[in-house]
Amino acid sequence: MNKQMQADFRDQKVRFMDSDVNHIADITTAGGVYDLLRTTNDKIVGQSDFDSNKLEAGVNVAVEKIKIGYGKAVAADNTPIKDIVFSSLAGAMPEALKRAKLIIKQDNKTLLKLPVERFTQGAVSTKTQGEEDALELGTPLVLIEQKPIDIQIEFGQGADIVAGLDKHYLQVRLMGTETAAK
Repeated sequence: MNKQMQADFRDQKVRFMDSDVNHIADITTAGGVYDLLRTTNDKIVGQSDFDSNKLEAGVNVAVEKIKIGYGKAVAADNTPIKDIVFSSLAGAMPEALKRAKLIIKQDNKTLLKLPVERFTQGAVSTKTQGEEDALELGTPLVLIEQKPIDIQIEFGQGADIVAGLDKHYLQVRLMGTETAAK
């Protein structure tokens, strides 16, 4: 946490609120170590809550749960991302993606490295999103404002997403608590 944020805490200028930081990435033809979040990323409501690959000034997030969704669309249809349906069902995901690892880093430190399959569900949930279809972390990870964040998928050797006639997308939702100005 930077000195300004520490001073804001001390002066009680900061509050906490629920957080659901969303990012959707095109993973068509992804293989090897694939960056989901890029420095050229634009903040677009419903598509990405990241401006570039950083959180906004004053926003620090303690991630308690992570939800992953996979979606695809026929490439020729040019389907807008807002119209793609995402699923966390294991049966909906390509095998190469289920066996890949989700990696989250900040300051060149690995904060999370888990198989994507850990984030999948065996059946459709009847509860509110995030109640039982998100992986609750044993140890929350903390993302600090204005510092580059890497969100990656690492595929096994020789494994990749085969494009074919479809475009493939991965949604990563980081749920927890964030800081905000009072």
